[in-house]
Amino acid sequence: MNTTLGSIIMSFFCDYLQKERNYSPNTIASYGDCMRLLLGFSRGRLNKKIDAIKYVDISDELVVEFLNYLEEERGNSINTRNQRLAILKSFFRYLARKRPERLGICARVCAISRKKTTHKVIESLTKKEVESIIEAPDVNGRNGLRDHALLQFMYNTGARVQEVADLRIGDLSIGVFQQVLITGKGRKERVTPIWDNTIKAIQNYLKSREFTAENKEDDLFANDQENKLTRHGIRYIVQKYAGLATDKCPGIADINVTPHTFRHTTALMRIRYNVDIVTVKEWPGHADIKTTMLYLNIDMKMKQDALAKFPPPVSTGKQEDIKWEKPAIIEFLSKLCGKRYVR
Repeated sequence: MNTTLGSIIMSFFCDYLQKERNYSPNTIASYGDCMRLLLGFSRGRLNKKIDAIKYVDISDELVVEFLNYLEEERGNSINTRNQRLAILKSFFRYLARKRPERLGICARVCAISRKKTTHKVIESLTKKEVESIIEAPDVNGRNGLRDHALLQFMYNTGARVQEVADLRIGDLSIGVFQQVLITGKGRKERVTPIWDNTIKAIQNYLKSREFTAENKEDDLFANDQENKLTRHGIRYIVQKYAGLATDKCPGIADINVTPHTFRHTTALMRIRYNVDIVTVKEWPGHADIKTTMLYLNIDMKMKQDALAKFPPPVSTGKQEDIKWEKPAIIEFLSKLCGKRYVR
């Protein structure tokens, strides 16, 4: 029986992730990145060649060290650390199925807790700021036409950056119903309507590529080599034009504008224009309405508007300062600790 870690990892990907779970290529790539990092880390800690590492060499202590390494040395966020942990738990559950004698170690790995994360406010753009970024590309050239169409499309649909990168020309429907078929996480599909000006921008771009009806399987947004734009390429384009747009809207300089900023702004704008929350949920493809509800919690303007509609009650009574007593035991403990009493 082959006892190397590499052999069980290959079985995990081929037999479980692909055949049993039918995960998407993007999900499998994410799993692969995590396992690659684990192998590299284990090689250094165990002082063994990767091909010589056995699955019995991987302990729960080593997994915790690996997670700390990701956060402290590689600079990964807590969310990324937790995502890697979820992948490792999936692998160790598979290992327990295939190698029951490792059930104890697998159970201990699966018992490792996720780190608590703090909720970060996602920055959004105003309508004027979005328009300034979309209008920043020079549409006299092919790349400018592409970038203008890309930015317009992202704001129109609120699609994830990977969803935009994966689009094919055939996903567009330009006819009575102007819409696009977007394939999201877990190969879940959704249809999103498209504005007339978005269609026009995309058509102008496709003309620059000498688009014909036979090109339905071609990538919608391509680089100079006619390969699809990557996530990093799309991020570069967004940040490039956000920088150029600061001349018209200086406030953009205070925002870290990313593709996700566009996605967030799209959902938030729909909420501000009183689109019902269920429709907003379907637009960006949120799996859980709780995710959509976060936008309601984030938007300070909406909170201020709501507060203005509900003024505080008028009190006729005289407000007096309340004198707080300091219990003897608290005073005693405060002196021991050298701290003042805080009520």
